[in-house]
Amino acid sequence: MLVLFFFADYNVQTRATMLGQGSNNAIRAYRQWLDGEAAGYDAELRARYQALQSGAPVVTIRPLAYRPDLLYSFDIVGTDNPEFLKGYAQYFGTKQVISEVAAH
Repeated sequence: MLVLFFFADYNVQTRATMLGQGSNNAIRAYRQWLDGEAAGYDAELRARYQALQSGAPVVTIRPLAYRPDLLYSFDIVGTDNPEFLKGYAQYFGTKQVISEVAAH
């Protein structure tokens, strides 16, 4: 029965990068887990949150290198909305959050 679960997905992707491919999320999840993409994403987010919770008055965050499509939907880095960054800083109890892209 489990084997049937992996191969019985008839949904078709509509995203440009995966247009026309099957969307079996179980296979994609295993692939992202086994190739280390999910672990890399987790490690990057944990490091980011650790920096945000460190108590430093100014925290610079960098773009994520790992973006597994089943987990990733948005990254604060690169936002051009200063109020969003201000709210992010308030949430984490730091004075200022700077996006590396915006810092250049």
